Amino acid sequence: MGKQSSGKSYLLNHLSESLLDVAGGRCTDGVWMTITTCENGDGQGDSRYLYVLLDFDGLGSFERSEQEDMLLSVLNAAVSNFTLFNKKDFHLDKDTESAFSRFQNGINLLKQDKNLFKGLFYIAIKDVDTSQSSVCYSSP
Repeated sequence: MGKQSSGKSYLLNHLSESLLDVAGGRCTDGVWMTITTCENGDGQGDSRYLYVLLDFDGLGSFERSEQEDMLLSVLNAAVSNFTLFNKKDFHLDKDTESAFSRFQNGINLLKQDKNLFKGLFYIAIKDVDTSQSSVCYSSP
């Protein structure tokens, strides 16, 4: 999840060795799905994990309303075990703040369902100045 053209597909490819389309401009339209496997890596046998990756269209598209953006982000978080919010820079701007506000309002509509929102939520910040990197890692 993140703004349009913030590198979400590239990040998913890098983290999971998947092959989602990437381009300089907008490339994901709607939701794309890919499946990848990963070795356990603990040296205890040959256990593998299957990951189903959902690559969602970016937030803030001129083709969708704010309500549609909210519903898309809530769907993402409601069904995912791990939601990654991709951010291009370190500061919190008005667009990001309003996206989180709409996201929270959407969650409030569905939070009574105990089967939803079981996953973790992480924020990936790209292009952090090295002088600010210790601030990123010090958060619990």
